[in-house]
Amino acid sequence: MNETSPEIYFQLTPVWQGVAVLCAVLLTVGFWSYRRAGKLSSACRVLLWGLRVGSVALVLFLLADPHRIDRKAFDETREVAVLLDVSQSMALHDTPDQSTRMALAKAFAESIQSQAGIAGHLRLYTFGERLGTTNELATVTASESHSRFSEAVASLLNQPRDVPLGAVVLLSDGQFADTAASRESALKLHRAGIPLFAFGFGTPEEAADVVLRGAVGGQIVPFDPKIRLGLTVDSP
Repeated sequence: MNETSPEIYFQLTPVWQGVAVLCAVLLTVGFWSYRRAGKLSSACRVLLWGLRVGSVALVLFLLADPHRIDRKAFDETREVAVLLDVSQSMALHDTPDQSTRMALAKAFAESIQSQAGIAGHLRLYTFGERLGTTNELATVTASESHSRFSEAVASLLNQPRDVPLGAVVLLSDGQFADTAASRESALKLHRAGIPLFAFGFGTPEEAADVVLRGAVGGQIVPFDPKIRLGLTVDSP
């Protein structure tokens, strides 16, 4: 553990230029007022003047709401969990380069693994209907019928581990079967002090089963509720 010297932090940051002007005015007024009191000795004038200035300075200091901060750095190993979505929607070819969502997610996971600073603390998980672990990205396929992020988080938090969980990296297209519960799981991680880094691939919208193209009417019939159209039906 590395310790640093304590610091004083002001909740209300004072405007130091204004404080300096105010102190100068108070010093001048105090010196002038006690100088007029001819019956006081020089020692009493200085003492009373110092007490007034000290009282004002103490009030200003307390109004700034000071806090003492002791900074401590803990060199504790923590696990970084990478959650890879393996639902069937990750196999769609709707990325800018027409590769699958899974291919982009795998490439991103490999880039994380190549970072020397955290590579030794990474652990790769897959999640669909349940949470799993893997050491080989090449063997991971998008084969689960759906993905449940809330169950994956619950299993992740309940797993016994040698080092505490430090962060969660989510690689997914966002098409969860438990959307409402997934939001609550993200809040659960936040309340536990575990940061969640989410990276999306593809689109969170459901893919269309049928697309209608080239709808053309033979004539303009503005007042007739029925009109004959010619169109093309595609199944993407």
